[in-house]
Amino acid sequence: MAVTPFVAFPCSAELRSETEKLIINLRAGVSEPQNKAAMATIDLLIEDLLDGFLLKLIDVLEMQNFMAKLVRSTAGTINKAGSSIANASLKKMDNDQMRPMADHVASLMLDVEVNGEMQPWMGVPVSDELSKELHDVAAGLCGDTPKEFVSMAMDTLDKLTTQAAEVYISESVRLLQVGIVLRKMASAAISAVKGAMRLMLKKTLPDLDETQLKALGDYINTLHVTDGAAVEFKESA
Repeated sequence: MAVTPFVAFPCSAELRSETEKLIINLRAGVSEPQNKAAMATIDLLIEDLLDGFLLKLIDVLEMQNFMAKLVRSTAGTINKAGSSIANASLKKMDNDQMRPMADHVASLMLDVEVNGEMQPWMGVPVSDELSKELHDVAAGLCGDTPKEFVSMAMDTLDKLTTQAAEVYISESVRLLQVGIVLRKMASAAISAVKGAMRLMLKKTLPDLDETQLKALGDYINTLHVTDGAAVEFKESA
């Protein structure tokens, strides 16, 4: 069976444990309301996602001053947008309403082998076309003329941002079947996320030197997972 390619990040043991517990409880039909647990788990997810996709770039690329501040500011914007729509959507949901979203989140969980050890990851499934673009961008950035691939990298990472917003915001909101007010709120959150990322890419990538661009290519390769294993859940939490 073909494996769906992902752009993924290693998640904390706490996130994996709390996510598994939430999914198992919702699938089992427990009577105790799970919306508070869901909101807490989403907060953990956003924290790990931003660390894995954005904040680690500060160290990987050895960013200083303006660039580092811009990355942190972008992460803050995304955190605020994601948390606000998640909490607004989940706080009044019952367990039955949340179950389809739990199944969706389960599909984003991976076990990835790193240095011979299986580790918990989560990510964004991408099309074969976008997967190839990511491979080509990383190869170009790691090559002899990385500056020539900056424009391509900006375009590809913008597409990845759009896909991530679709997977983590749009699809979750659709599955929760929220009303028009929350759908508009979700649309505004997506616009904020995409706008912040585009500004960050525009203000940082063209000014990276060749060493930094090669480090970015290596980092994209690390996050580009083409052989992750789907997570198998126990019968009970």
